[in-house]
Amino acid sequence: MVVFHKYEVRVKPDTSPSLTLYAPDWESLEQNADYRQLVEENRPCRFQLTDTQIWYHNGEDNRDATEEEISEWTKDSSYVFMPQIEILSPTYHYISHGDEAILAPLREKLQNDYAEYLAEWETAYSDSRDALISRIGEICTVKTVYDNLLNCCDYYPQAYMKELAEEEKPLRIMAYFYDQSGRFAIEPEANRILEMMERKCDDIGKYYAAEERTAHIDDHEQLMTILDENLDRENLVNEQRWQSLDFDEILNKAVEIHTMRQFYNTLRNEKVFYPAERLDIAARFAEPMQFDQDRLVGDREICCCTLDEIDSILPQMYPDTVPESNPWKNLYEPESPQNKQDAQTENSRLPPFAVADGKEQEYQHLKEQNGSDFYRAGIMQYLERWASMMEKEIAGGATVAEAAQRTQYEADEGLGITGFMYGYAVGTLSEFWKYGKELRAWHNLQYDYAGEGVVNPAILEMPDHEDKPEETGDMEQLEMTM
Repeated sequence: MVVFHKYEVRVKPDTSPSLTLYAPDWESLEQNADYRQLVEENRPCRFQLTDTQIWYHNGEDNRDATEEEISEWTKDSSYVFMPQIEILSPTYHYISHGDEAILAPLREKLQNDYAEYLAEWETAYSDSRDALISRIGEICTVKTVYDNLLNCCDYYPQAYMKELAEEEKPLRIMAYFYDQSGRFAIEPEANRILEMMERKCDDIGKYYAAEERTAHIDDHEQLMTILDENLDRENLVNEQRWQSLDFDEILNKAVEIHTMRQFYNTLRNEKVFYPAERLDIAARFAEPMQFDQDRLVGDREICCCTLDEIDSILPQMYPDTVPESNPWKNLYEPESPQNKQDAQTENSRLPPFAVADGKEQEYQHLKEQNGSDFYRAGIMQYLERWASMMEKEIAGGATVAEAAQRTQYEADEGLGITGFMYGYAVGTLSEFWKYGKELRAWHNLQYDYAGEGVVNPAILEMPDHEDKPEETGDMEQLEMTM
């Protein structure tokens, strides 16, 4: 199959496209001279980019179309009448290009500030590993803010970026406000996990290792003694593993280290914050800290590429600053008419997938929880689309493994699925889909793993496949989080 795209760029709502281009991929669009000129003539600007994928089914392995093929097929719109052509429903992206007169000096200050932090952390590490680990919360906050601002400063109101650029130490002041906002507080996350454990208690022994010592115990104090012993054991394993890390590895795993240390401490020493009956259930899991660890850590790691975290802090930092209006805001908000129409189009194109018996209400609850954030909503859209595609293949006689292999990349369709997003989708479908057990077995086999649970590809590369289309660039992923 040969793939190319029709891109339509609108500078303002309710207008005809300012530019229409056919290109093999996103990178080609960004390098196009007409597109670059449009950006520079309107900077700072916010565009709506409509991306329509076009598939030419010719029996080849998946590849991007060449410029010559695109020119031939799009001449006089002849591709519309070609029987091998499949035109997909469009996806909408909202692209921002900031004021470089503001952003260039801001980025320079951010990089200088981060270099100072690195020097401080290296000095601490030279003193002792524990001295560096004692600053792990600061490292998480600074790295999250730094990565976000460096890569996403185009997307925030430029009036706020102008204020931030005038600060002597913009990274330090933003990190302070980010820390004060409680973004790394563990109590809400711990409550969520305990709630999930309560809902999963019937699966102990089936999908989760059971703590055999609690089989005939109902006394709260005895259960808490067992819970603490298991927490201590898991924490010791983690600490021993982290002790082998060098400076760069500690920085790379900072979110994991900080999160799991917080989680251990709060369940071990702050039980008063949580309902006793839920702690009793947690004691019945042999590995309570492993329960939902990938999501616990992963949700925090993706904060560096989502916009809502800092977007809500900037008005508190600069309450007297009036941000410029965003003409597209109502279109990409979840409840906007455009998004409702897009969702209806998407839902009508593929049937709903078969949720496992007895899991319908729980899945609906999970879907509602993930619907308010564009990044997580994109994951849900991907996994539902993928499951529906697989079911269509299965109905035609394919095995679950064959269906998954054929459709895992086609289901992406412009969402820019990352390793973490893919792993979340597999884990969710493994639990809630009618064919989830078979999907989990297929997925784990890609990593030569035959045990329980789902291999986490967030720490690995997604499995290569000769039929995989070229991956969506990081920039596209960021745009989908708006």
